[in-house]
Amino acid sequence: MSTENDSPLVDLLATLPSTVQRAVRFQSAMLDSADVEVIGRSAWWDRARTALETGAATGTRFSEVVSATAKKLQITWALSRETAEEVTRLTAELADPQVFAEFREQCQSDAVYVTALTRIHRTNRRKKATA
Repeated sequence: MSTENDSPLVDLLATLPSTVQRAVRFQSAMLDSADVEVIGRSAWWDRARTALETGAATGTRFSEVVSATAKKLQITWALSRETAEEVTRLTAELADPQVFAEFREQCQSDAVYVTALTRIHRTNRRKKATA
């Protein structure tokens, strides 16, 4: 009988469409710079979802999405190096206006779905790091 701990960790991102991948990568990177002590464990995932929705709804440029998302996550200092590197990669990937529009739509309309995938992605990442 196989348990959850026995199953191999699937690279979740590799199985997703590129628009969803970008949304998960963005949300996960922003959460890497957020402080659970500031947000609170009980509000963590709800805040992650609303930050994604708000950031996508607010920004007409990716830089505005990043700033609005950071504000909603109460990130008051600089982003971590890892977050900044991912934001830089995403900035290049989202340079095309159509790709950026699709990213914003994905983040806004499917925030619950993206947040669920981000949660799985981050859990798998932690498991891989401790394995």
